[in-house]
Amino acid sequence: MLASTLNSQFDQLGIIILVIATMGIIQGEKANGMMAFILTRPVSITSYLNSKLLTHYVLAVLCITLGFAMSLGYTSYLFTSVPITRALIALAFYCIWLLFVITFVAMMSTFFNSTPFIALISIGVLFICRFCAGLHPFLDVINPASNSLYATTIIMTGDIETWYSFHIVVTLLLVLFMMAIMHHFIAKKKF
Repeated sequence: MLASTLNSQFDQLGIIILVIATMGIIQGEKANGMMAFILTRPVSITSYLNSKLLTHYVLAVLCITLGFAMSLGYTSYLFTSVPITRALIALAFYCIWLLFVITFVAMMSTFFNSTPFIALISIGVLFICRFCAGLHPFLDVINPASNSLYATTIIMTGDIETWYSFHIVVTLLLVLFMMAIMHHFIAKKKF
């Protein structure tokens, strides 16, 4: 039951809500000229991007954690208890996927000026990533959505494979790569 909360509610409806909530993370400030104004002040592009991503990430993690805690409580009350360490490790894996989602939406928001287009591209790419998770072991290594799949596996079996940590490193490298692309795009003033 707890694993289906991650798979169905958070990974489908949750991604759509998260994309819609963050689709204007940078685009809105580009459109009204606020980003250009902020960057004329002694604010670095890195601190600007970090503040945007960190704020949205912390808010998303808090919301997901509250929803996951409620689901954990109901699962323990109605069915069977899940060890808290297993649930926390699974939540940590899911939060890595969440970091990728927010960074990807922010990158799309940096590139494009139309919020519906940002939402459409982001939802499409993220759902493709999610549906491809678990198809092939090599694909799972480079697919950040596999973190969500690993989270459900950890909840159901309690097994944490040693190569899961390698996958986290790959996902974090992808996040850093996307941040570097956003930094370069803004630094070249292509907005």
